[in-house]
Amino acid sequence: MATKFSPMPVPEQLSSAWLFFLLATLFRDIHNFVRPGFIDQALSGVVNGFTVTDELLLIGGLVVTLPIGLIWLSRMLPKRINQWANGLVALMNIGFVVTTPHSAVDEIYFAVLHMLALLFILWSAVRWQTVPQTS
Repeated sequence: MATKFSPMPVPEQLSSAWLFFLLATLFRDIHNFVRPGFIDQALSGVVNGFTVTDELLLIGGLVVTLPIGLIWLSRMLPKRINQWANGLVALMNIGFVVTTPHSAVDEIYFAVLHMLALLFILWSAVRWQTVPQTS
């Protein structure tokens, strides 16, 4: 017997895509710890040429907290606010992915994963229409 395809509601798609994006980000960051010299750079306070300051850590925390919040908020916010929030945060993160230099093959791999997730989020938020529920 064939199973009828039932699309997942957009809020669940967005929430799942943000979760995928964040898990890929987390794994990429953990993955960096085994890169030769990374721990020495982190301990020195200069990572990839950037001096680690309180302000930089705050910005990094904000950049990560927005997608974390959207895992939950994508399921809770009204449609219009949801579209704007997901679209803006996706665009912001696309900007970070595009402007961050990626030299190693694994960095390019994770950048591609991030871009695919973010483009899906942006596309879903922009093209969001009410999906009729079938029983």
